[in-house]
Amino acid sequence: MRRALRTLMDLQHDLEVCGEAGDGLEGVEKALALSPDLVLLDLSMPVMNGLQAAREIHRLRPNVRILMYTTFCNSHVEREALAMGASAVVSKSESAESLCVSIRGLLQTAG
Repeated sequence: MRRALRTLMDLQHDLEVCGEAGDGLEGVEKALALSPDLVLLDLSMPVMNGLQAAREIHRLRPNVRILMYTTFCNSHVEREALAMGASAVVSKSESAESLCVSIRGLLQTAG
């Protein structure tokens, strides 16, 4: 999934990937080191899940937008993700274009 997302982002001329992580803890570390405008997290990740990672990133870098990208998209997950600091939740069942629109929208509000 990470490779597919990277390929999708590389095809977007107005978006730039500054880092990738293989698990939630590495995601937190990269967010601290790289200070990105936006972090895209999966809910299901090894070591530290996406909710835990979102909470830590939001606590340590409150201005970073966090987009939770998940298979498990329902109102409970969305409420929990937003409470942990996520700016938005996008279901993996939505189109790649929908994901890109959400990313662009969050980046516009950051700026």
